[in-house]
Amino acid sequence: LRAWEKGERTAERQQRIRVVAQLVQSQLGSVNAFKTMQSQGKTVTFSGSERELSFFSAIALVPDHQYGVVFCQLTVESSAGGDSLSLVETLPAAADTVIDADSIDTTGRVRLLENATSIRFAYLQHASSDEEWRWRSQWLPAENTGMPVAVNLQIDDPAFEAPLSLLIPLRGR
Repeated sequence: LRAWEKGERTAERQQRIRVVAQLVQSQLGSVNAFKTMQSQGKTVTFSGSERELSFFSAIALVPDHQYGVVFCQLTVESSAGGDSLSLVETLPAAADTVIDADSIDTTGRVRLLENATSIRFAYLQHASSDEEWRWRSQWLPAENTGMPVAVNLQIDDPAFEAPLSLLIPLRGR
């Protein structure tokens, strides 16, 4: 009976992780390259590190945001129980409003996933004719222009035998 209950908990956890991965994939897949934000003193469309990702999307995950482009910030936080992934969505006040990504109001933060062993983002940089394509751990305004070709979301969790790695192409670039 205990083995059966453990199997059910593992299956529920795997399903939760898959649903979160699909939601993030949908939102990132509809990234909007025409809206801008302020980040590290520069006007940019996309900014990211291993633990945080900021962008605009045509798809909102928060039920109150049913229309228009939303500003999204995915953040990985660490605690004694492991890493958690949370989302903050903001509707720009007007079409021409520039959002300051470094001072976003996080009161509406939604926790998507908790207690993972680790959660990381990586960014695929487009190669010029004389360079190779490469994965970067950061996509910072001071170092990069535009957006990466793709984002890799890696979730390591005891519910899976190997880390779940989701490659998300950015079609709106």
